[in-house]
Amino acid sequence: MYKKILLFIMAIMPIFTFSQNTFYGANVGDDTNGSNNNFYGTSSGSNSSGILNVLFGHNSGINNTGDGGVFVGGNTGELNTGDENTFIGVFSGRFNSSGQRNTFIGARSGINNTTGKKNTFVGWGANANNLTGDFNTSLGYSSGYKNLSGTYNVSVGLQSGYENTSGAYNTNIGTYAGSKNETGVNNTMIGAAAGYTNASGSGNVFLGFTAGREEQGSNKLYIENTNSSSPLIWGDFATDVVNVNGKLGVGTTAPDSKLDVRGVVSVGDESIENRFKIWAGGTGNANHMRIGTDYAHYGDAVLELYQNYGGGTEQNPGKLIVNGNIGIGTVAPSAKMHINTINSNGNYNTTFDGNSMNFENGGQASFIRKFDTGRLFFSIGDTNNYVMSMSNNGNIGIGTGTDNPDEKLTVKGKIHTEEVRVDLMVPGPDYVFEKYFTGTSKLNSNYEMPTLEEVEAYTKANHHLPEIPSAQEMKDNGIQLKEMNLKLLQKIEELTLYTIQQQKELDDQKNKNKTLEDRLEKIEKLLESLEE
Repeated sequence: MYKKILLFIMAIMPIFTFSQNTFYGANVGDDTNGSNNNFYGTSSGSNSSGILNVLFGHNSGINNTGDGGVFVGGNTGELNTGDENTFIGVFSGRFNSSGQRNTFIGARSGINNTTGKKNTFVGWGANANNLTGDFNTSLGYSSGYKNLSGTYNVSVGLQSGYENTSGAYNTNIGTYAGSKNETGVNNTMIGAAAGYTNASGSGNVFLGFTAGREEQGSNKLYIENTNSSSPLIWGDFATDVVNVNGKLGVGTTAPDSKLDVRGVVSVGDESIENRFKIWAGGTGNANHMRIGTDYAHYGDAVLELYQNYGGGTEQNPGKLIVNGNIGIGTVAPSAKMHINTINSNGNYNTTFDGNSMNFENGGQASFIRKFDTGRLFFSIGDTNNYVMSMSNNGNIGIGTGTDNPDEKLTVKGKIHTEEVRVDLMVPGPDYVFEKYFTGTSKLNSNYEMPTLEEVEAYTKANHHLPEIPSAQEMKDNGIQLKEMNLKLLQKIEELTLYTIQQQKELDDQKNKNKTLEDRLEKIEKLLESLEE
C-alpha cells in the first residue's frame, strides 16, 4: 500500500502551475516568466517569456519569447522570438528567431529558418535551409530544401523545388518538379520531374510527366507526358509563338490533319462589321470551299474552290477556274496573271502567260520559260541567254550557256559556299588501319598496303602516287572530289603507318645504340683499370 502511494506522489511531483502556466517534466519552464503556457518535456520552455504557448518535447521552445506558438518535438523552436508559429517534428523550426505565423510539420522542416514568415513547410526537411524567405508553401520530403530567401514559392512533391535558393513565385508540383532550378522566378512546373534540369530559367510553364525536363531556357511552354524536345504543345512566351506537334482539331475530337476545323472560320479585325468567312459545303455542292462575307448565301462568295463541281454541264474535279486575266496592282492585266508594282525606282511588271513568266523594269527584261520538251529556262535580256536551265531528267545547269546540262548540277564558273556534304556509297579508308593492325579488313577485303619500295618504284616510273590520277588525267577529265578526298585520306593513313613503322625502327635503333654505349663504357673502365 505504501509503495503505491509513494509512486503516485512521485508521478505528480513534476506537475507545477505558476502564473497560469502548466509544466510537466524535469527542468520544465526553468527561469520562465511567461503566462498561460503549457510546457511538456524535459527543459521545455526554459528561459522563456512568451504567453499562450504549447511546448511539447525535450528542449522544445527553450529561450522562446514569442507568443501563441505550438512546438511539438524535441528541440523545436529553441530560439524562437516570433509569434503564432506552429512547429511539429524533431528539430522543426529549431533556429527560428523573429519569423512569425509559420507552420512547419515534419522532422527538420524549416530547421534553419530565422526571420522568414508566413511559410508552410510539411515533410521531412521541407525548406530545411530557409532563412529569410516568406510566404512559401512546401509539401513533401525535402521539398524546397535549399531555399534561402526565395518567396511566394509552392513546392509539392518529393524534392520538388529542391535546389531553389532565391527564386520567387515558382509553382512546382510533382516528384522532383523544378528540382534543379536555383534562382528562376515565375515558373510553373507540374508533373513528376517536370523542368527537372532547368537551373536558372524563368517564366516557364511545364505541364506533364518529365515535361521540359532538359529545357534550360526561359519563357518556354511544354505540354507533354515525356521528356521530348518536341512536345505535343510547345511555346515561347517571349515571342508569342505556339507550336502544336500533332493534329489540332476545332469542333472535332478526331482531327485528320495538322489543322482540322469543322465549321465556319472568320477572318478580320473586330472593327469590321462583315468579316470574311471561310466555309465548306452547301446546297448541292458538298466538296467545295468558299470565301465571302455571308456564308448563309453561298452564291455571294468572292472565291470558290471545288473538289468536284457539278454545276451546269461542266465537271471540273480538283480545279480553281478563273475565266480571263487576273491583275494585281493594275486594272488592265495583259496576261493570265499580271502584277504591277510602282516604287521610287520605276514601274515593275510581272506577267504569267502560258509557258512563260516575264519580269520587266524599264525595258530590262528577265524570263522564265518552259518548252514543249519539258525543259525550263531562266534568261536575262535575251530569251536565248540561258543563265540557268533545268532539263526533264532533273539536271540543272548554271552559267553553261546550254539547254542540256550533263549532270544533276552543272556549273561553269566558281562556286562560293560554306560547306559541302557528300554521302558515301563506299567505305571510308579505315580499312588501311584495320588491315594493318588486325591482319584483315571487313571494309575492303582486297586492300593491300604497298611497301615503301613499291611506292618508290611506282612514283619513279609514273611521277605520281599509286591510285591518284596524273596531272594530264586531271587536266583532261577533271577530278571527282569524293573519290579524290577518299584516296588522299587513304594515302595519309598509309603515310601515318609508314611513320609509325619508321618510329619503331628508330626506337629499336636507339635501344641498340644504348646497349652498345653501355658495353663501350664498361670496356673503357676495364682498360683504365688494366693500365693502373
